[in-house]
Amino acid sequence: MTYKPPYEVNTSILNKIAAIMKMIGKFSSLNNLSSQPLLRRTTSIF
Repeated sequence: MTYKPPYEVNTSILNKIAAIMKMIGKFSSLNNLSSQPLLRRTTSIF
C-alpha cells in the first residue's frame, strides 16, 4: 500500500513556495544588517 498525499505538486504550488522563500530570504538578510555598518577598508585622499 503506497501513501498518496491529499495534494498534487504543480507549477502554481511551486511558484508560491518560491515566492515565500524569496520573502524569507529578504527578511533574514535584513535582520543581519547592522545599524552602523563598518567599511572593510578605510581609504583616505590627501
